[in-house]
Amino acid sequence: MRQFVWHKADSPLHRLNPLSKLALALPIAAVVTLFNEPVTPLLFALLAALATWKLGQVPLASILRPLGLALLLGFGLFWSS
Repeated sequence: MRQFVWHKADSPLHRLNPLSKLALALPIAAVVTLFNEPVTPLLFALLAALATWKLGQVPLASILRPLGLALLLGFGLFWSS
């Protein structure tokens, strides 16, 4: 499985400075780690996937395919705890 594949497109997300993307991702990751329930991190993940799909013009299958294993492992972690 190939992850982190570059999708050549002219989109607002591609034109954005990488440091500004990192500056947005780090505080969100810090906030999400403070929640003990699964709904809020799931909403943030869905919002990130939606933004990548719409603003980055990345195909939806390319976003969801690598997340399949993570979703399975996350459900197992959620179920066991």
